Amino acid sequence: QAYTMLLRQRKMTDPTARNYKKWLRFYLDFCHKYHYPPGDKQSQHAFNDKLIEKQQSREVRSEAWENGVLGKRGLTRLSY
Repeated sequence: QAYTMLLRQRKMTDPTARNYKKWLRFYLDFCHKYHYPPGDKQSQHAFNDKLIEKQQSREVRSEAWENGVLGKRGLTRLSY
C-alpha cells in the first residue's frame, strides 16, 4: 500500500502505475536472478540486452525504457 501511495504522490495515473509496476517487477526479478544491483547502469543495459535476446519488439523495449524502470519515468522517478 505504501508503494501505491508513493506512485500516487508522484502523480502516476492508474494505467501508468500498472505499467510501471509490471516493468519494475520484471526488472527486479532480472536483477535478483542475475545478481545485479537494482538501479545500476550495467543492470539496466543487461536487462535491455535480455529483452533483445528474448526477441522482444522494439515497441516493447521502448515501453520498458520510456514508461518502465529504465527511462526517465523509471527508478529515478521514485527517488526522494
